[in-house]
Amino acid sequence: VSYALKQHAFSIGTAVNKRLVVHQDTPDYQRYAKEVTGLFNKAVLENGMKWNQWDSSYAPFLKEDTLKAVAWLSENKLAIRGTALVWPGWDKRSPAGLKNLNAVELQKRVDDHIRDLVGAFKGRVSEWDVVNEPRTNKDFTRVLGPNTIPHWFKLAGSVDPQARLYLND
Repeated sequence: VSYALKQHAFSIGTAVNKRLVVHQDTPDYQRYAKEVTGLFNKAVLENGMKWNQWDSSYAPFLKEDTLKAVAWLSENKLAIRGTALVWPGWDKRSPAGLKNLNAVELQKRVDDHIRDLVGAFKGRVSEWDVVNEPRTNKDFTRVLGPNTIPHWFKLAGSVDPQARLYLND
Protein backbone atom coordinates (compact mmCIF):
# COMPACT_ATOMS: atom_id res chain seq x y z
CA VAL A 1 0.00 0.00 0.00
CA SER A 2 1.27 3.46 -0.84
CA TYR A 3 -0.22 6.89 -0.62
CA ALA A 4 0.64 10.43 -1.60
CA LEU A 5 -0.61 13.67 -0.15
CA LYS A 6 -2.47 15.59 -2.83
CA GLN A 7 -3.53 18.58 -0.78
CA HIS A 8 -3.09 19.79 2.79
CA ALA A 9 -6.26 19.85 4.86
CA PHE A 10 -5.00 23.00 6.58
CA SER A 11 -2.54 25.79 5.94
CA ILE A 12 1.15 25.19 6.27
CA GLY A 13 3.00 28.42 5.72
CA THR A 14 6.40 29.97 5.55
CA ALA A 15 8.08 33.32 5.18
CA VAL A 16 9.36 33.81 1.64
CA ASN A 17 12.37 35.86 0.67
CA LYS A 18 11.08 37.97 -2.21
CA ARG A 19 14.52 38.36 -3.79
CA LEU A 20 14.83 34.60 -4.20
CA VAL A 21 11.55 34.32 -6.12
CA VAL A 22 11.82 37.56 -8.09
CA HIS A 23 15.41 37.17 -9.26
CA GLN A 24 15.05 33.82 -10.96
CA ASP A 25 18.51 33.97 -12.53
CA THR A 26 20.21 33.18 -9.22
CA PRO A 27 21.67 29.71 -8.58
CA ASP A 28 19.38 29.23 -5.56
CA TYR A 29 16.10 30.00 -7.35
CA GLN A 30 15.24 26.52 -8.66
CA ARG A 31 15.78 24.76 -5.35
CA TYR A 32 14.11 27.52 -3.33
CA ALA A 33 11.06 27.57 -5.60
CA LYS A 34 10.77 23.79 -5.48
CA GLU A 35 10.95 23.70 -1.68
CA VAL A 36 8.48 26.56 -1.19
CA THR A 37 5.88 25.22 -3.62
CA GLY A 38 6.37 21.60 -2.60
CA LEU A 39 6.16 22.00 1.15
CA PHE A 40 3.82 24.92 1.73
CA ASN A 41 0.39 26.19 0.71
CA LYS A 42 0.56 29.60 2.38
CA ALA A 43 3.24 32.27 2.48
CA VAL A 44 4.07 35.67 3.83
CA LEU A 45 6.79 37.88 2.38
CA GLU A 46 9.54 38.46 4.91
CA ASN A 47 9.56 42.26 4.71
CA GLY A 48 8.12 43.41 1.40
CA MET A 49 4.76 44.54 2.72
CA LYS A 50 6.15 46.36 5.72
CA TRP A 51 5.57 50.08 5.44
CA ASN A 52 9.19 51.16 5.30
CA GLN A 53 9.77 49.00 2.21
CA TRP A 54 6.41 49.44 0.50
CA ASP A 55 6.56 53.22 0.70
CA SER A 56 10.28 53.56 0.09
CA SER A 57 11.20 56.71 -1.79
CA TYR A 58 14.90 55.88 -1.64
CA ALA A 59 14.47 52.44 -3.25
CA PRO A 60 11.35 52.18 -5.43
CA PHE A 61 12.48 48.75 -6.68
CA LEU A 62 11.45 47.36 -3.27
CA LYS A 63 7.77 47.95 -4.06
CA GLU A 64 8.19 46.59 -7.57
CA ASP A 65 9.83 43.43 -6.21
CA THR A 66 6.96 43.00 -3.74
CA LEU A 67 4.41 43.21 -6.55
CA LYS A 68 6.38 40.63 -8.55
CA ALA A 69 6.75 38.32 -5.55
CA VAL A 70 3.02 38.41 -4.82
CA ALA A 71 2.35 37.59 -8.47
CA TRP A 72 4.77 34.64 -8.18
CA LEU A 73 3.05 33.38 -5.03
CA SER A 74 -0.35 33.66 -6.72
CA GLU A 75 0.85 31.91 -9.86
CA ASN A 76 2.15 29.08 -7.69
CA LYS A 77 -1.18 28.83 -5.86
CA LEU A 78 0.05 29.78 -2.43
CA ALA A 79 -2.40 31.61 -0.18
CA ILE A 80 -0.86 34.92 0.88
CA ARG A 81 -0.78 36.49 4.31
CA GLY A 82 0.05 40.18 4.34
CA THR A 83 2.11 41.58 7.16
CA ALA A 84 2.11 44.09 8.69
CA LEU A 85 -0.10 47.01 7.77
CA VAL A 86 0.84 48.98 10.87
CA TRP A 87 3.80 48.47 13.18
CA PRO A 88 2.89 51.27 15.56
CA GLY A 89 6.33 52.44 16.63
CA TRP A 90 8.75 55.13 15.55
CA ASP A 91 11.50 52.60 14.83
CA LYS A 92 12.94 51.49 11.50
CA ARG A 93 9.80 49.57 10.49
CA SER A 94 7.88 52.79 9.89
CA PRO A 95 8.76 55.59 7.47
CA ALA A 96 11.00 58.32 8.78
CA GLY A 97 9.27 61.51 9.84
CA LEU A 98 6.07 60.05 11.28
CA LYS A 99 7.20 61.07 14.75
CA ASN A 100 7.09 64.72 13.67
CA LEU A 101 3.41 64.64 12.62
CA ASN A 102 0.51 65.82 14.73
CA ALA A 103 -2.39 63.43 15.42
CA VAL A 104 -4.46 64.47 12.41
CA GLU A 105 -1.52 64.18 10.03
CA LEU A 106 -0.41 60.84 11.49
CA GLN A 107 -3.91 59.36 11.25
CA LYS A 108 -4.14 60.46 7.62
CA ARG A 109 -0.74 58.92 6.78
CA VAL A 110 -1.67 55.61 8.43
CA ASP A 111 -5.11 55.54 6.80
CA ASP A 112 -3.67 56.34 3.38
CA HIS A 113 -1.08 53.60 3.80
CA ILE A 114 -3.70 51.00 4.77
CA ARG A 115 -5.87 51.95 1.79
CA ASP A 116 -2.87 51.84 -0.56
CA LEU A 117 -1.43 48.51 0.58
CA VAL A 118 -4.68 46.59 1.07
CA GLY A 119 -6.03 48.06 -2.16
CA ALA A 120 -2.95 46.98 -4.11
CA PHE A 121 -3.53 43.36 -3.12
CA LYS A 122 -7.32 43.24 -2.83
CA GLY A 123 -8.51 39.75 -3.69
CA ARG A 124 -4.97 38.31 -3.73
CA VAL A 125 -4.07 38.50 -0.04
CA SER A 126 -6.39 36.27 1.97
CA GLU A 127 -5.44 37.60 5.40
CA TRP A 128 -3.69 40.60 6.90
CA ASP A 129 -1.83 41.31 10.10
CA VAL A 130 -3.44 44.70 10.55
CA VAL A 131 -1.32 45.70 13.51
CA ASN A 132 1.89 44.10 14.73
CA GLU A 133 3.12 44.01 18.32
CA PRO A 134 0.93 46.78 19.78
CA ARG A 135 1.73 45.81 23.39
CA THR A 136 5.37 46.80 22.98
CA ASN A 137 4.97 49.39 20.22
CA LYS A 138 2.63 52.06 21.58
CA ASP A 139 3.95 55.20 19.93
CA PHE A 140 1.05 55.57 17.47
CA THR A 141 -1.65 54.79 20.03
CA ARG A 142 -0.15 57.31 22.46
CA VAL A 143 -0.72 59.98 19.82
CA LEU A 144 -3.93 58.68 18.23
CA GLY A 145 -5.69 57.18 21.24
CA PRO A 146 -6.95 53.73 22.15
CA ASN A 147 -9.65 53.59 19.47
CA THR A 148 -7.18 53.78 16.62
CA ILE A 149 -6.53 50.03 16.45
CA PRO A 150 -10.23 49.16 15.96
CA HIS A 151 -10.33 51.98 13.38
CA TRP A 152 -7.46 50.35 11.43
CA PHE A 153 -9.32 47.04 11.42
CA LYS A 154 -12.52 48.66 10.14
CA LEU A 155 -10.61 50.54 7.46
CA ALA A 156 -8.73 47.47 6.23
CA GLY A 157 -11.98 45.49 6.20
CA SER A 158 -13.73 48.19 4.19
CA VAL A 159 -10.99 48.10 1.54
CA ASP A 160 -11.05 44.29 1.22
CA PRO A 161 -14.06 42.75 2.96
CA GLN A 162 -12.99 39.22 1.95
CA ALA A 163 -9.64 39.30 3.76
CA ARG A 164 -9.39 37.90 7.27
CA LEU A 165 -7.85 40.40 9.68
CA TYR A 166 -5.50 39.69 12.58
CA LEU A 167 -3.64 41.37 15.39
CA ASN A 168 -0.13 39.90 15.63
CA ASP A 169 1.47 40.15 19.06
